[in-house]
Amino acid sequence: MRITPFYRSKPSPLTIVAICFLIPYTPIGSLFQFVAPPFEFLMALVGIIAAYPVLVEVVNFFFFCYYARGVLKDRKNMIKPIVSWFFLDHLVLILYNEQT
Repeated sequence: MRITPFYRSKPSPLTIVAICFLIPYTPIGSLFQFVAPPFEFLMALVGIIAAYPVLVEVVNFFFFCYYARGVLKDRKNMIKPIVSWFFLDHLVLILYNEQT
């Protein structure tokens, strides 16, 4: 097994984000007059980060249901989603009717 020296290894992005997040709370942060972000900002950031993968999965699901197999050309063979997404279903139909 080959061991890479510390100075040649590449840090993970998560490590870099953690270090950057913690700098305002350290003496180095006070030396550079960094200010810790407010709690509301941190909660908003956590909410955005949590919502991103959920929205990616929803968009991915609808893309593969409606567009990937060309089912809009033949509505009889449309794959029905597990959950009824009434608004998005009608939005797709409106967009499709405008294109034809």
